[in-house]
Parts: sequence; structure tokens; C-alpha cells
Amino acid sequence: MCSKIKFLIVDDQVVIRKIIINFLRKGGYVNFEIAEDGKKALEILEHTDIDIIIADWNMPNMNGLELLDKIRENIEWKDLPFIMLTAEAHEDSVLMAGLHKATDYILKPFTEDLLLKKVSKVLSRVNADKPTK
Repeated sequence: MCSKIKFLIVDDQVVIRKIIINFLRKGGYVNFEIAEDGKKALEILEHTDIDIIIADWNMPNMNGLELLDKIRENIEWKDLPFIMLTAEAHEDSVLMAGLHKATDYILKPFTEDLLLKKVSKVLSRVNADKPTK
């Protein structure tokens, strides 16, 4: 099941992308696309089926909040699970991510356990919302 889930990892820092991918691999996930900013992420979404996005808030060209807004405006992607990563620990930032319809939120620095729990929670929620046949 894990191997079929395709992630889009969006962060301008190569080391953070590698950490996320390494943590996810330890959790059994193997399919990843990567982007260094929101603009590149949108290009990937145009031609690749993605199951879940993990994106940093603070990036050049198009930040995570702008990316999230573009995704929620698109009829094809509006329900795509989106986990926002940020070093912004202010309560206002958490509220802002929620108002923009982030599926979940992770503060940096984060642990492997926290990332995998959040991903599992988000994917469980998505699967629970799917109509049964």
C-alpha cells in the first residue's frame, strides 16, 4: 500500500528534502517527486498524479501558502492532502495554514516519528472520506 502513494516534496533546501524522503522511506514510502518552490510544484502537478504534498512555507518564487491557495483553487487538486512545514511556531501561523485549508501542519525541526504519524493521519482521513463501492 505505501509503495503506491506518490509524494510531492516541496522545499527550497536540498537537505530538508533529503531528510523528508529518508524519513518517509523508513516508513515504507518509495514514490517521490521533488520541487524547490511552489512554481516548480505546480508544473509537476500538471503532468504527474500526486497523492499527498509536503511543502515548506518559506520558499522563493512561490511560497507554500501561495502554492496551497493555487491548489485549493484548482478543481482537480482542491482536495489533495497538503501538509505545511514551517519554522513559524506562532499561533497565528497555525491558524493561517488552517484558514488556507492545509490538511495538517508540522513545525521544524521535526522527528521521523512525527512526520510519519502526520502522514499516516492525513492518509487515513483521506481514505475514510472516500466513498465505498
